[in-house]
Amino acid sequence: MSYLANKNHPANCSTHPTVNLPFPPVPPRIIPFSFERNIRAGSFVQLICTISEGDSPIEIGWTAHGEKISPSSGIFTQRISERTSILSVNSVGAEHRGTYSCLASNPAGTTNYTQTLAVNGDHE
Repeated sequence: MSYLANKNHPANCSTHPTVNLPFPPVPPRIIPFSFERNIRAGSFVQLICTISEGDSPIEIGWTAHGEKISPSSGIFTQRISERTSILSVNSVGAEHRGTYSCLASNPAGTTNYTQTLAVNGDHE
């Protein structure tokens, strides 16, 4: 418990105690994103995961088809700011079809957002 100073009170101290409560921690919130429609094999695709709310520090990661992304998969991720990460595929193929999730976490919680990549046609 603490007391607030009051310049009008003779003792220069308030007789009303105050309780200083911290704000509850804020978990991360991901802004929804999506792949373009009608993606052809061989095309470049990119997703941008942006965290609009949440207390720092925030960890951001990606999964492809429910698995951690391997550098040899042709899928690249890059953290470009404290609240933004990009996933990209330079030349999509049938092996890239499936679900992609951005995961964000901080001490207050964890969240994710998932989209499905559909690839039309074969790379010529």
